[in-house]
Amino acid sequence: MRVVLLVGMFVSFIFFPDLARAQVVTLSFNLQNVPLADVLDRIEAASGYRFFYNADQVRPDARVSLVTEKGTSLPGVLTALFSGTKVSWQIRDDHVIVLSLITGPPPSYHVTGKITGSDGLPVGGVTVRLKGGHDITMSHPDGKFTVDVLPGATLLFTCVGFLQVEWRVDAAQKNIVLPADSRFLSEVVVIGFGTQKTITKTGAISSIKQEDIISTPSASMQNMLTGKLTGFFSQQRSGMPGKDGAEFVVRGVSTFTGVTTPLVLVDDVAFSYELFSTIDPNEVEAVTVLKDASTTAIYGIKGANGVVLVTTKRGKGGPPKINFRTEYGIQVPTHTPRFLNAFQTAKLRNESIANDNLLSGTATPPEFSAADLELFRNGGDPYGHPDVDWYHTLFRKSAPMTSTRLDISGGTERLRYFISGGYLNQQGMLNELSVSPEINNEYYYNRYNFRANLDISASGSLLIKADASGSSGLRNNPYFDGASGAGEVAAFNELFRYDFLNPYTYAIRNPDGTFGWSPPFRPAPFSAKPNIVGRIGYGGYTRVQENTINLNLSATQKLDALLPGLLATVKISALNVSSAQRQLVRRNFPSWYYDQANDLYTPRDAAVSRVDPWQLIYNAGSPSRQFNFQVNTAFSRQYGKHNFGALALFNQTTVSRADANASNNYIPANFRGVTFRGTYDYDERYLLEFSGAYNGSSRFVGSRRLGFFPAMAIGWNIARESFFHDNFTFVDLFKIRGSLGLTGSDDPGTGNYYIYDQTYVRNGTYSFGESGKTYSGIAEGSIGNEEVTWQKERKADMGLDVSLFHGSLSATFEWFSNMRFNILTPRNTIAPYFGLSSIPPVNIGKVANRGMELEINLSKRTGKFGFEVQGIYSHARNQILEIDEPQAKYPWQQLTGNSVGMVQQWIFDGFYTQKEIDDPNVAKPAGLVGTGFLKYRDLNTDGKIDLDDRAYIGNSDLPADRLGLNLGFTYRKLSFRILLQADLNFDFQLSQDISSPWKANLQEFHLQRWTPETAGNARFPRLVSDFVGTYMTSADPSTFWVIPGDYLRVRSVEAGWQIPPALLRKVRLKQARLFANGYNLFSWSRSFSRYQVDPEVARGSVTGTYPQQRLFNTGIAIQL
Repeated sequence: MRVVLLVGMFVSFIFFPDLARAQVVTLSFNLQNVPLADVLDRIEAASGYRFFYNADQVRPDARVSLVTEKGTSLPGVLTALFSGTKVSWQIRDDHVIVLSLITGPPPSYHVTGKITGSDGLPVGGVTVRLKGGHDITMSHPDGKFTVDVLPGATLLFTCVGFLQVEWRVDAAQKNIVLPADSRFLSEVVVIGFGTQKTITKTGAISSIKQEDIISTPSASMQNMLTGKLTGFFSQQRSGMPGKDGAEFVVRGVSTFTGVTTPLVLVDDVAFSYELFSTIDPNEVEAVTVLKDASTTAIYGIKGANGVVLVTTKRGKGGPPKINFRTEYGIQVPTHTPRFLNAFQTAKLRNESIANDNLLSGTATPPEFSAADLELFRNGGDPYGHPDVDWYHTLFRKSAPMTSTRLDISGGTERLRYFISGGYLNQQGMLNELSVSPEINNEYYYNRYNFRANLDISASGSLLIKADASGSSGLRNNPYFDGASGAGEVAAFNELFRYDFLNPYTYAIRNPDGTFGWSPPFRPAPFSAKPNIVGRIGYGGYTRVQENTINLNLSATQKLDALLPGLLATVKISALNVSSAQRQLVRRNFPSWYYDQANDLYTPRDAAVSRVDPWQLIYNAGSPSRQFNFQVNTAFSRQYGKHNFGALALFNQTTVSRADANASNNYIPANFRGVTFRGTYDYDERYLLEFSGAYNGSSRFVGSRRLGFFPAMAIGWNIARESFFHDNFTFVDLFKIRGSLGLTGSDDPGTGNYYIYDQTYVRNGTYSFGESGKTYSGIAEGSIGNEEVTWQKERKADMGLDVSLFHGSLSATFEWFSNMRFNILTPRNTIAPYFGLSSIPPVNIGKVANRGMELEINLSKRTGKFGFEVQGIYSHARNQILEIDEPQAKYPWQQLTGNSVGMVQQWIFDGFYTQKEIDDPNVAKPAGLVGTGFLKYRDLNTDGKIDLDDRAYIGNSDLPADRLGLNLGFTYRKLSFRILLQADLNFDFQLSQDISSPWKANLQEFHLQRWTPETAGNARFPRLVSDFVGTYMTSADPSTFWVIPGDYLRVRSVEAGWQIPPALLRKVRLKQARLFANGYNLFSWSRSFSRYQVDPEVARGSVTGTYPQQRLFNTGIAIQL
């Protein structure tokens, strides 16, 4: 019922804003000679406040008049009502107005004064507000202010960057001193196994709080972080329900072997990409990204790719607080592909055949006659000459997504708790095609989350934390017997494929309701699979259930009796992840071609006359288990201006899971090590930190198993120096810092985690004895490499942190240079004729990765209006220094010196003209070449185009530059924010299956093909019927097919209204906020016009991709 009332209030606010404001903020009366009691009743009804008074002192039957202008505040009304009387009034915080009789003449204050900061400088723009009332005035640029107040009034002075000052009026002149709000300097940020003050941190850290995370709606946690953190690069490859979480890296990529993903820790428990996507943002307090050696070296062989720390919420002492949040959204693809219709496609097919004849001297007749083309154009034969818009046939325009979350927190000095539960339902794009109503074969994802965090103060010195959390997700996809073998995205793949699903492949249904099939006089679809609508409708589903449960238990004992500031912590955690798959499938069903002229049905397959029965397939899955044990001692103590901190930690993790190599199934992978950190600062001015880890992994043997990973960082807060502070008083923080250290990675990147192990395999047979009995042979398999060890990365970082005007303006600049070495590298320089069949990789690879980051924040509040601006820029580009690459024939073919992920490609140089075709000195590729064909540059000038002319040019598929601009505005109870995000300097290309003509369906881009008439402005080469059989196919990369993937997005927008307390008290709510927000709302990129897919799709995708989604979302957040 309360939710209904709040929604009604929201509607009235939207459609009747003047009425809403009048009820909430201002009052208007025109009463003459009315009993005081009646006037008070009307004020109560209009304002929501209640009057209390002594009837012997304040006579309710006294006749009074009250005339106020429209828009008068409540204090203004009371002042007008009791002006000239001996009645005083006081507005209390609990929505009560107390009236009393003034026994003597009331003092009257015309207050003047000046507001300054602690440094004595005037402060303008300070809001002066009557406590319990409204804003009265604002200080001038010189700090001076003037107010008229009633006796006993309390004034509040507030300004961004300063602490609020409260003054009960007792004089007519007052100078106010506002202390600087240094909380932004003393804020604590999470680091590995501890926390640090912002002012004393020396490492490269980016962090974000929950309120900034949830302003971007999404089903996956990492999508909410995009564009908000420096050094955080993400690419959302898919929009599929349950699998739309973006891939992400920290500060780019520094290796060509193994995983590039950062270590993700949720309350010190390692999570995978997939588990990170399932985190409920309602449980999250903050997310921190650790980027340099001083913050990641303590993780040793797990820290080379950076670290992402997720800190969950914990309870605070006090009465229970219940928070409820519910949202409803509509998902729409970021781009809807448009393909040429049947008439256009058939015309271009005939044109391609005509070009074949012209170029090859053949006389192949056109595939479609003039009568065929006319039937395609007028739709006169929808069965023999169909024209099907397959996208809108298979997929709907939008799909809903809903989420509901509830949490309760509170506690006492002894026990504090935070308990949360959440539910997410994400629907998919598939139309309702199932022929069995009881079978749900659509895309959808349901997820339940829970968390219970308990803090138990067992004694004054012992704190016990007991946490339990988990999720249960159910992902449903249509079972699709796809000709493409693309599994759960087969429908999207066939949509793009001409040889599977062109607009005239077959009719959807025949006149009798049976499923249509391709005419016998036209080529059948690839693999001759039945009608796609029937395959989906009859096909059933694939359903995957994924469950996660995580238990954490820790105890922290203060040891002040031994040494003040010393404490010890023991922590154990267990994580179990399990999954199971259920499939309900059937494959065969009858489909027919209908001959309209003869009213004749021809079956696709005469042997298929009925629908297959259901087949149930179940896979129990393979659970994984992770156990972690930690024990540490920490010390923190201040001696005058000297501050010391220390940490020593032992950490062991054991992971058991299924392995691609069955012989390694559930062999525990063990990680063990010790970590240390020591910090010192003098007066928060001179900063020093040493840290490191000595740890190892069971993936290595002997002396290669353990390694030492040290790091050091220094900093100097120049703003603390008197020579600087005295001359630049507006500067709060000016800190330069730097770090240098070593980190590692134990991922071999080969699929075999035990490269040191020599293997033998069954291979061949041999006959023994007189009877010639055959026995299986044993052969040498992978050669073991006992010298294999972890990758190492030397990280160097320099940073500058600046804060001005009491935190109103701040900036952070970072420069980094990372050198990854000991990368496991295949031995490409050892020729096969040496007789070694399986040479193990060795630790010889090297990659340099350098970049910079910049973050600028500006915030200001002036009276009722406030704004904040955040701009971020991240740049990271890598260079391969050693990859055991044989010397290339030409320098442009050498991968060494280029970036990871770059591909060799020809350089597009226009289209061949007839003059160039006739000129033997113009280089050409072997095979068929004609006017209007792609012309590539002859790099080695040998007069021919071949593989020697392909070069490593362009960019990799990972953006080198990321920009984000976050703008926020507030006015009274209204708020608005918008996030713009762009990725630059990366390349994009799709495979020939979904880009080359006659392998892929034709798009508007193909209408701009080369013809003799369009030779001067053509944007696509001449069409031929076997385009993929020519050198022009997109399977062979060139700068014609590879385009910049640069894009700009309106990544998120949010508008909200904090419902005023006066309205909430009527429904007994503490807080409520209505909001509307969106994700991926608008996007601009060349990939949409060239390939009609989102630029974040993986480069070279050979199958269809579930489209990325826009989300239009609305919701309400309530605190009871």
